[in-house]
Amino acid sequence: MVDNYEGHPITQDNEGQVTAQNGILAQDFPFSQTAGAFNPSFFGHTTGNVLQQRESTGDFREPLNELADLSKAEVRVRAAEVYQAPTIPANATGFRVGLEDSQGTVAWVDVDDVGGLSRPFDRHALDIAKQEADLVKTMLSTYRFPGHCFVDPNGKFQLGKVRAVRLGLNRGDKRPIAFDDLEIVQI
Repeated sequence: MVDNYEGHPITQDNEGQVTAQNGILAQDFPFSQTAGAFNPSFFGHTTGNVLQQRESTGDFREPLNELADLSKAEVRVRAAEVYQAPTIPANATGFRVGLEDSQGTVAWVDVDDVGGLSRPFDRHALDIAKQEADLVKTMLSTYRFPGHCFVDPNGKFQLGKVRAVRLGLNRGDKRPIAFDDLEIVQI
């Protein structure tokens, strides 16, 4: 587990490593119907990281406590587009995952390459019919990014010497994206 965003500040990960924000704002929030939540569209019982883009591109860097070989592993992350009332935008947004090697080379894979980011669960028609409040949900899904998919165009990236995982925002729409349970799993 690289980070599950539980029990520690956003400035460090589960391994006690210091995280870094570049061009984004990262904050921990309860992903539940409680005080302090990012908004009422979360219906779980966990804490997560909501990233908001501040510049045209940005990323959240999670260093590892030792070099990792991802040649027979994958990065898994739970994520979703955050619902912001009153409407769901027509077009999807997304993010990318980067692996940084010991030389500082970063190879990226986009969530669109693994099926696309989960959209908010639209309940507007049901809510109106029942005369209920807006209960559209932010629905996190788990995305799997196999190590062999991470390549850089110059061929310099070293998959056997990964020192950090990055969550990158590059869509320019500045929509918030929720993240939870960032992990590396041997396959």
